[in-house]
Amino acid sequence: MLKEIQMTRRNVKNMIGILLFAILLLGTSDRLFSQTVSDLEEFLIRLEKTDKGIRLTGREGCAFKGLDFTLRDSVRRSVDQYGKVTLVRFSTKGIPKEGLADFQISLMQTEEGLYLEGIRGTAWEELSLTYPEDANYHFIDQNGIVELPQPFAMMD
Repeated sequence: MLKEIQMTRRNVKNMIGILLFAILLLGTSDRLFSQTVSDLEEFLIRLEKTDKGIRLTGREGCAFKGLDFTLRDSVRRSVDQYGKVTLVRFSTKGIPKEGLADFQISLMQTEEGLYLEGIRGTAWEELSLTYPEDANYHFIDQNGIVELPQPFAMMD
């Protein structure tokens, strides 16, 4: 009888240990399998507020040079290194992959400015951008918001 009680306690301890390990693993699984900052490929995008919406200018690591589209409040658009703004797949055959970063971000207009979500290939998960009166553009890269010298920022 005493031996059975000891076995039951041991089984309970083992089950608790396994349960705690599973909870820990599930709670951190997104970070365990995500890219590290050193694994990220470099890209640079200029986000510019325009009269009709927003313009994205790919400066580095992007196949697109410029994307213009309108954003409605609470509507998300997804953009990747090829400039795709929808979830519809299209062929990238014939587009050189060398020099392109593998990333995907989503953008959504808010009352204050823009909300961005890093879906793939970014060190950031979320960014919020506002456009003060003296600036109508921002730069982002794989690590977040980037401050660039004025002459480079104005180059098109």
